[in-house]
Amino acid sequence: MKERKAPEIRFEGFTDDWEQRKLGDCFLPLQNNTLSRADLSDENGVVMNVHYGDVLIKFEECLDVSKERLPFVKKQSVADKFATSYLKNGDVIVADTAEDETVGKCTEIIGLTDQKVISGLHTIPLRPNGQFATGYLGFYMNSAAYHTQLKPLMQGIKVTSISKSAMQDTVIKYPSDVKEQALIGQYFMNLDHLITLHQRECERLQIVKKSMLENMFPKNGERVPKIRFSGFTDDWEQRKLSDEFSDFIVPMRDKPKEFGGNIPWTRIEDIEGKYLNGTLSDQYVTEETVKKMNLKIIPRDSLIVSSSATFGVVAVVTRDLITNQTFIGLVPNEKETLDYWYAYFYSYEARKYMKLQSAGSTIFYISRESFENMPIAVPSKAEMMKIGACFDNLDNLITIHQRELDKLVNIKKSMLVKMFV
Repeated sequence: MKERKAPEIRFEGFTDDWEQRKLGDCFLPLQNNTLSRADLSDENGVVMNVHYGDVLIKFEECLDVSKERLPFVKKQSVADKFATSYLKNGDVIVADTAEDETVGKCTEIIGLTDQKVISGLHTIPLRPNGQFATGYLGFYMNSAAYHTQLKPLMQGIKVTSISKSAMQDTVIKYPSDVKEQALIGQYFMNLDHLITLHQRECERLQIVKKSMLENMFPKNGERVPKIRFSGFTDDWEQRKLSDEFSDFIVPMRDKPKEFGGNIPWTRIEDIEGKYLNGTLSDQYVTEETVKKMNLKIIPRDSLIVSSSATFGVVAVVTRDLITNQTFIGLVPNEKETLDYWYAYFYSYEARKYMKLQSAGSTIFYISRESFENMPIAVPSKAEMMKIGACFDNLDNLITIHQRELDKLVNIKKSMLVKMFV
């Protein structure tokens, strides 16, 4: 099979074959220190330090020193020993030890101005002896195109490591035109920026949702929540859950022996975000099987709450179905309140009650009777619908950002394969 000399996808206007050189010919080795975490300070010091654990877990392909908070070496006498190995923009820091095949993960230094930074414990600092565009080496050396070369060189069982000498003969492939390198580096940095934006927005919205779940439902014994919409001032009424739901359905545990029909037999894996739409596994049963096995159908516009192994998972049922999981099916008196009840079962008070009522030491279980007797505080229907709509909108925003995040992560994964040789 003829070796490819150019990537599958590249920017318009570039057609030349890529160069390839041994790593030992592309880089000059720098000195690293062996200071442990205990020897470093998170507050202040004389020089910043790149620790291998941060390279493996925290830092992406490019480490922007102007934006990341790095630990410090505390003593000037220690820092002076590495004065000739202070890092520069474009240097690559390789983690030479890990507990798995992530050993060899690296980060490229960018954003340096007048900061002093050295490479720390279990790292291999490398300085390119030729011209490489910002970001190119960081993304290339973390791609499968390069990292696959390291796998045969890894040593160890519980802890895996790779040596500087073993890496010397690995091959670095790159376009000879620095402009093409720059376009590749900038493309991936832009992609990372978008991924970070959506990740942060997801995290922010999740924090907002957690706070709302804690404060928009009354605590036990209280009659009003800490936060509520304007225009609502009446006390919430004290009731039992059985007052608000017309049926509590406990599905049969036995799985049908035959499939074929039009009633979906669902699993917890079939839940997509907020909704349980039916089966994703093409398992359906007939009405005859339902009657023969006395299976319990959970009707559409119901809720299911897992009462055992996957304790606390909640979903809205959008079509008649049967489940083989230990769910409780809850049929509300008024389907317009579904969004409210979906949010309620993720609230602090509901979770606390279910936990206290659950039996079992390793696998929790909550009974139908415990659900029916759950004490609840209920607002007017208008306020319920307002709260439900608020959480529904918030869930939709979280879903939008999560889907965009997943899409961008998949694009990056694909491009790391197709844009390098």
